[in-house]
Parts: sequence; C-alpha cells; structure tokens
Amino acid sequence: MWQKVKEDPISVSASEKLDIVMELDEAQKVDDKVVNTNSVYSDGKRVYHLVNTLGTRLAWDEIRTILMVQPVVRDESTVQYDYAIRSGSKGYELVREIDPVDFAGTCAHSALKLLEAEKPPSGKLKVIMDGDVAGLIAHEVCGHASEADEVVKERSFLTGMVGKKIASDMVTMIDDGTLEGPQGRIPFDSEG
Repeated sequence: MWQKVKEDPISVSASEKLDIVMELDEAQKVDDKVVNTNSVYSDGKRVYHLVNTLGTRLAWDEIRTILMVQPVVRDESTVQYDYAIRSGSKGYELVREIDPVDFAGTCAHSALKLLEAEKPPSGKLKVIMDGDVAGLIAHEVCGHASEADEVVKERSFLTGMVGKKIASDMVTMIDDGTLEGPQGRIPFDSEG
C-alpha cells in the first residue's frame, strides 16, 4: 500500500525548500526584541516491510513533512520563546497550505506577548487545552505506557489494567491508525 500525496517532497528542489526556511526565518523578525530565530523544514519517506510466519508479506510507505519555527525574544530581564509546528503524513502540499509570513509572524508575536505574561498560579487547576496539546499529553502518558514491553516489564501504570477503567468518564481516547494525514498513521498492525 503506497501513500498518496498531492506533491511528493522529492519532486521539490532543495533550493525551494531552503527558500521556505529563509522566508520563515525572516518572517519571525517582527520586532527588535526578537534575538534569535529558528526555522526547520524536514521531509522523509520510510518504506516498511512486514513478513511473518503466517505467510503475510506486506509493504507500505510513509511520507512525512514538517515545518517548525521557534522565535526567541528578550527584553531587559526576561527571555522567552514560542514555537509552532505543522506536520503530518502529507507531502509538500503541507507547505503550500500555509502562509509562511503569517505562520512565523504569528508565532513571533506570541513569543513577544510572553515577555509581559504573569507567572501562572501553581496547584491543582482546571484547564482548557488545545486539541494538539491534549493529543500530545495523551500520547506521552497513555501511548508510551501502553507499549507492550513497558507493560510486560511492569514499568507502566497500565500493567494489570486490561479491562479496567483508567480515566474519568469525561475522557474518550481512540487510537485509529487508519486516519489519513496525522502522524502515527499505519495501514497494517504488526500481525498484518
């Protein structure tokens, strides 16, 4: 099974990719308080082969594209940074779908706002999270904890928890590797 993308990154010249990185870098320079800019473009293609003793022989590929910016800002006494990432199992269309000036500039303005931010309170608090942040936390807490080697070696809080409730009724997590676009997409499980 071969991934379908609108524009294979391999068909895009290195100079065009460098141009987008330079444009992202320049777009972060929205103020004299921006003291450092970081811009990343990355793409890759992995080809997977699965062969097992049941006679399964499968092959598939995964194309991933990533854009990231990280402006660093400073005033007299404070240094802050912010970052923004666009990534997924997509081709170069991921890059074409964004306005690089808006993407990087918005991130830089966000970093500047952090210079004036008050220190948040500590303690047990109710929070509202962006879906990407909630997904990242779910991945780190439950995703890694559910890896079979961690459970078998009893290094996971999920050891012995099969069939038991592990979260509030307000939490619903679904692991679906068949969704097109997000990272973690996989058309076959380890058994094929």
